[in-house]
Order: sequence, then C-alpha cells, then structure tokens
Amino acid sequence: MTRDKTSMADIAEALGISKNAVSIALKGSPGVSERTREAVKRMAEQLGYQRRQPEPRLRAVAMVFHESLLQAPATLFFGPLIQNLQKQLARRHGSLTLFGVNDEDELNLRLPSWPDGAFEGILALSEFSPPFIRALQRRAPVVWIDHYTPQVACDKVVTENQLGAYEAVSHLISRGYPSIGFLGDLAHSPSYVERWEGYHQAVRTAGLVTDDRWVWKAADERASEVQAYWESLESLPSAWFCANDILAFNLLQVICEHGYSVPEDVAIVGFDDLQLAQASVPKITTMHVEPKYYAARAVQVLEDRLDHPHRPFETVRVAPELVIRQSSGGVLGEEVTDAAGQG
Repeated sequence: MTRDKTSMADIAEALGISKNAVSIALKGSPGVSERTREAVKRMAEQLGYQRRQPEPRLRAVAMVFHESLLQAPATLFFGPLIQNLQKQLARRHGSLTLFGVNDEDELNLRLPSWPDGAFEGILALSEFSPPFIRALQRRAPVVWIDHYTPQVACDKVVTENQLGAYEAVSHLISRGYPSIGFLGDLAHSPSYVERWEGYHQAVRTAGLVTDDRWVWKAADERASEVQAYWESLESLPSAWFCANDILAFNLLQVICEHGYSVPEDVAIVGFDDLQLAQASVPKITTMHVEPKYYAARAVQVLEDRLDHPHRPFETVRVAPELVIRQSSGGVLGEEVTDAAGQG
C-alpha cells in the first residue's frame, strides 16, 4: 500500500517522535541517531510507506576554489573534502562542477564564466577576499567552506578551531608536559588565529609559563624554514602544539634528524589528521576533521538556504576529534583513540 507524504506523521505517531525527525531519517541526513534512523525505516516498512523520490533540490552546484588547492600539500586536506562533496551531491542526484581561480582572477573580480541560472548554488572553498565572495553572491547563494571573514554575510561551514586546539593542548597538559610551544602562521588564516587562541587559553588556564622563543606565530611550513627555526633555539619546550599537520610533520623530521626522540625528548600534536600524520614515524597525535561529515553539512546548509532564502545567515562549526598517537606519549604500536579508524 502506498501512502502520501502525510504518512510521515503516522510513522512519527507510532514511534512517539517528531515528524521532522522522521523526515531527516528517511532522507538520510545528519541530525538523528542511527538507532532512531533504523527504527524509522522499520516502521515505514511495516506501514507500507513508499517515499516518492522528489525532484533533486540541487541539480547543479558550482564549486569555486583557488587553484593553489590543487598543489601539495593543500591537496591532502582539500582533495578528500572535494571528493566527499561530489558524493553528497551525487546521492541527491545532483552534480558538482569545479571552477579554479588564480590571484589575478580574484584581484580583478573575474568570476568563472557560466550562463545565468546554470547553478542553484555555489560552494566557495579557500581564502577569498570579501569583494570576490560578494561578487559570487550576485550569481547564486554561497556557502563558504573552511574559511571566512566577518566582513561577509553568508552561510559558512568551518572547523571549531578554538575548542579543538584547547582540547589538543589540554591533552598534552594532562600527560604531564610542563612547557608547551606553538607553531602556526596567524597571518595565513582566521583558523590559525583561533587555534592560537585555543592554545593560549589552555596554557593560561593550566598556569603554565611559556618561553616566547618556543612560540612562532609566523611559522613557515617549508621544511627548510622549520629547520632554520629549530637551529635558532637555545632550549626546548617539553612539547609543541602545531596549527596544522604539515608543520607537525616537518618539525618531527627535524627533531629526529638532530638526534632527538619524539615523544621521549619532545612531544608533538598537530591539527587536521592528514595522511602525513597517519604515516609518519612515530605517528602524530592530532585533531581529526571528518571530511565526510563536513561535506554533508555544507550541502545541507546550501539546501536549507534555497528552501529558506530570507532567514538569517548561519555559521556551522564542525568539531574535530582528538586522535591520540605515539607523538604525544602513546605506546609504540598502540593508538588510544583513532577517529579515522586507521592505524
């Protein structure tokens, strides 16, 4: 027996949950537990409910990104994110078309060329100037991913950087490391500023004293620059928190090349959970940012914007998860927590 869409109310009544929860479960969207999702599916089958496939809400979406994201090491983070965005739209019977822009395009507000109305929405990925994002908004609704500035009013999906950094540094403190340094380029991104703030809050709350020489707030990710910084130091902290895994990896290499051991002499924690952190020796403790969920939320926010074009803009912050590996004192060969499910 086929029921019309009001039968969602029947499912909700039978389970004692809201109709909205039933809708989320049937769509496969994030927002309900797996237990609830399975209960809804079983009840729908018992009631003979057959959900009509709606017309795809997002038939065509444009992704605009800076061409630098196609170069290593940026691809380590953004490659999986783009792949998951494509998968999320494919599940909705939609498509994602990629448009790369360079510095000159951005400076001159030269937007990618496509016919008016070709795309329902735009996903903007990477650092762009406020004028460039506003120019994109004149073409279609925009969701800005993994970057933002307060000067632009639009929907954004970003990492919960400050709390993530606070958790990472608190982990080091709980392991008994009495002095913790910081490496990160605060001029590079608001994300790194937030990670610095999380680091500073954790150190201050614990009452730790940090030598300014162990804090490099204009850190250059290049291995040669990390080596030069290391060689300029007269003393070492007991641990370092790095604003990303690239810095953490290069720092680890330099430490080991100079005859020191990680974590016996110096512990390291990174951020992002790139393949570098998973493959290094020893493996690097880091904050895992889940690209699959990140992509799902970005697509959902864009769908919601199309359904509710006049509602206030929102910033969705995706919380990272601590992944404890050997670089912060884990037993060799054993990972206490691994959100990525990889050894």
